[in-house]
Amino acid sequence: MEEADKSPEEADKSPEEASEVNVESENQEDQDWNCPFVPSQSIVYLLRDLRTSVNNLQSAADAKELLQRQELEEARRSRLQRLQDEFKLSGDKFEEINEGWLLAKQKEIHQELQGALNKQEELCAALIEDKEKLIDDLKHELKVKDDCYVKDLRNQAEELDLIMERIEEQIKTLTKAYREELVQVEVGPESSPDREHQVLLTKDKTEWEQYMTEFMEKEVRITADIRNLLSQYSRQDAQFKRKNRYLLEDYKRSVLQYERIQKKIKHFAAADVRKFEEMWLVIEEEVKELVENALLVDSLICTKLGLAWQRPPMPFMELSGPIQPKKQLVQCSQMVMYQKGASGQAQSGAEQEQEKLMKAVLELMCDESNTSYIMLVYTSVYRLNCVQQILNNETCILFQSLGIDVEDLPKLSNFLVQYTQHKEQSEVRREGKRMHNSGRHRSSVEARDASEDEAYWDSMITATHLVPETQSLEQQNRELRMLLQQSLTSRVRHY
Repeated sequence: MEEADKSPEEADKSPEEASEVNVESENQEDQDWNCPFVPSQSIVYLLRDLRTSVNNLQSAADAKELLQRQELEEARRSRLQRLQDEFKLSGDKFEEINEGWLLAKQKEIHQELQGALNKQEELCAALIEDKEKLIDDLKHELKVKDDCYVKDLRNQAEELDLIMERIEEQIKTLTKAYREELVQVEVGPESSPDREHQVLLTKDKTEWEQYMTEFMEKEVRITADIRNLLSQYSRQDAQFKRKNRYLLEDYKRSVLQYERIQKKIKHFAAADVRKFEEMWLVIEEEVKELVENALLVDSLICTKLGLAWQRPPMPFMELSGPIQPKKQLVQCSQMVMYQKGASGQAQSGAEQEQEKLMKAVLELMCDESNTSYIMLVYTSVYRLNCVQQILNNETCILFQSLGIDVEDLPKLSNFLVQYTQHKEQSEVRREGKRMHNSGRHRSSVEARDASEDEAYWDSMITATHLVPETQSLEQQNRELRMLLQQSLTSRVRHY
């Protein structure tokens, strides 16, 4: 602490001594050049004022340091006095605790011993609390002193900086005064114009030196700025090179990833095409099998009824695989022409077979009692568009038991035709919906042109507006079947 206190004084003294040495050296040089030289009164006054200002600063610093040391000494004495008092007080308490232990040893009753122990515990707790309080106070005081010490060091540094600035200003002022005095001494006995010329020359020289000093300082500052800019440029250049290298690597990775994704897209597109074609072929085979089964059932029904069966025209059965757009127009035209020829042939023989078919159907309804077989008969009945008069007595009895008139047979056949058409229409809608859902996931597969199949399905869809009526007719159909079954069973029992 004392060394820190002495260092500012030594620092304060050293600049003053240095200034005095400089002044003495300059005076010595002046005396060497001109022995009878005597400083002017202005320089003497200037030296006195400068020394007075420096001495005032030093005196103020010394007074402040003395006051601070007195405060520290007073705090130290009070702290020692407090420690001594605390030592005496704690000694008295410790003696009291020891006496309490002696008295506690003499106790024989449990309650008295417990009371003595509680009292000893309170005394020990009070002693510990006093010690902890003293320790906390000392810690707080130490922290305050540390803060004051740091603050004093900062103030001393500021005072030193102020003294150094004052000394530098004094040196500059003295140097300027000595130069002016030197110019006056050198000019001395010369004429007035020459003297003015020398004064101007000295002034210009002083300004030139000042400008050169500023220029050198500016040059040093610019050089430092250039050095900083070069170092910053080198850092940024290295950073940009690293970033460029990283971006190039990232770009290459992105290009490779893009190529891999393109390959995967092409692969999955080809796989979807193959899968679509395979699924199409499988579904097409299943549809053809179902069509063949339906035709087989139809042929069996006609055989049972004793009717001549002719395979209906189905040009779509000859196609295989998804339809290509290039073949769409040709195939549609072929389909239409084929359907026109087939419809012409069907109309010529339909009227000839209607009477035979209706007669065979009615005989079969009278002879067979199997309900499933009767439903197969219905599939042939609803193909008829007109019915001749029925002369069979058994058939008349059957229709009378069912509550059906002979005149109602055309209505029954029309109902069965409409029911079949509605059923086929529902199947077509379900199939189209399923194909639409499956085609929704094939974005890369070429869309199928279904114009070849539309001609076939459009020929079947003629009763879309009869859905409510069809439902009611289905209910009537179920009731008729029940009545027919009851009449057949009663007839069998009668025989």
